[in-house]
Amino acid sequence: MLLTFITAIRSDRYSAGTAGSPMPLKLSIAQKLFASHLGLTIVVLLATLALARWSFDRGFNDYHNALQEERLNLLAEALIGAYRTDGNTWTKLTQARFNQLQRSNRPEPRRPRATHSKKNDSKYSRKRRRRIPSTALHDADGQFIVGDQLNETDNELWSRVDVVVDGNTIGILYSDPKRRFETPPETRFRHQQWVSSAQTAIAMLLLAVAVSFLLTRQMNRPLSRVMHSIKQLSSGNYGGRLIDDTHRAPGCDELRQIMQDLDRLSATLEENSKSRRRWLADTAHELRTPLTVLVGDVAAMRDGIRPFNDSQLESLERSSKRLHMLVEDLHQLAVSDVGGLRYSFEPVDLRAITDKAAQSYRSWLPSPIAIDVAGLDALTLQADPNRLAQLLDNLLANSLSYTDSPGRVLVTLAREDGNAIVTIDDTPPGVDGNAYDMIFDPLYRLESSRNRRSAGAGLGLAICRNIVRAHHGSITATPSPLGGLRIRVQLPLDLPQADSTERAKQ
Repeated sequence: MLLTFITAIRSDRYSAGTAGSPMPLKLSIAQKLFASHLGLTIVVLLATLALARWSFDRGFNDYHNALQEERLNLLAEALIGAYRTDGNTWTKLTQARFNQLQRSNRPEPRRPRATHSKKNDSKYSRKRRRRIPSTALHDADGQFIVGDQLNETDNELWSRVDVVVDGNTIGILYSDPKRRFETPPETRFRHQQWVSSAQTAIAMLLLAVAVSFLLTRQMNRPLSRVMHSIKQLSSGNYGGRLIDDTHRAPGCDELRQIMQDLDRLSATLEENSKSRRRWLADTAHELRTPLTVLVGDVAAMRDGIRPFNDSQLESLERSSKRLHMLVEDLHQLAVSDVGGLRYSFEPVDLRAITDKAAQSYRSWLPSPIAIDVAGLDALTLQADPNRLAQLLDNLLANSLSYTDSPGRVLVTLAREDGNAIVTIDDTPPGVDGNAYDMIFDPLYRLESSRNRRSAGAGLGLAICRNIVRAHHGSITATPSPLGGLRIRVQLPLDLPQADSTERAKQ
């Protein structure tokens, strides 16, 4: 059994200490499971065998004592006949006659089914005669008459049968009950039972080893896959999955939940890795364009290809401003991602801020594009007025940048279930159906007619998402009834007190 345990699990070994001495054996989870299953089986098996042996010994003795009580009843009837024959007295009852009455008035035990020869039958009869237990006859007053002298210290355990004639007790029969195996046949029978029990125990133990090994192997297989998946995640490989068509997780238990959580973690890490690589590539691309223009213009003027005049200075200034705007947007996005933007929450009229933002864009927009504000005339909520103005400015700038002329941008304010709802709809062009969840990613570019039409860096909506999250709200993008894009912002009217206090301290 120990050899099976050592070789089956495969991972048991000693680890060397600093001084070269072996360290204690460290058990793996599979070995612990195997040992727990096997240990529990051994405990239950030993307890069952001990209870069975105790029940067998007690049942065998009870059976024997029941036979002896039946024998005493038969002997009592024979003694009543002898008492009447002798003239209602015990004086003529001798020890020899008493023994003869015992031998001739005994219950017949069940014989074995096998056929015995006369020689075996006579041997069996001699053994039966030797197994007559100690028996004594006392009178009604408790005085000894005839029989065996019993040990007075065990009188509480004696079997007793009254000898009654015409309703009067004329004697009492006592017998020492059987409390142990005494005769050689009984001893051999008991030994045979012990051997059979030991053989059964060994067979059950071997079966327990096999079942424990199979159960441990079955439970250890998904654990091994989980450990392998964790190692893959640690090494940067996020593509593996634990639950798929070829590897199905067991049941609906905690292990399956762990595997599902690891798969979600792998998918999240893989997506974050792709986003990081895309972020670096897009950032490098956005920085390369104005830098290329700057370097090219400077080189052209230095080589005398282009004259150094006001037109070239204006071109350099445009490229520098674009580069400055890009760096500033990247800084704002990075700060908002880590929660570094300062927020000072106070009661704010959302309608007033919306009207102000819309009016600032109307002052320079061409007449074919209209900005309308509808809905509630007043809507007060707990927010940072500066960040809320930045949010509306970015959303309006995004809609105006991607709206064909003539067009329309409609801002609607509403209250719903304790939240302020800001909806911004614009006219065509729209967005492809699979891109609505991605337009809030930094530097994301749409592969459709709604492509970039301004010098922006594509970071406005990403900053808007971070501002909304800081206000415990949500922002989503869906198709607009006007034919373009709908941005829906949901902001709670009242922020949690603890969060409001913490933000005010920053």
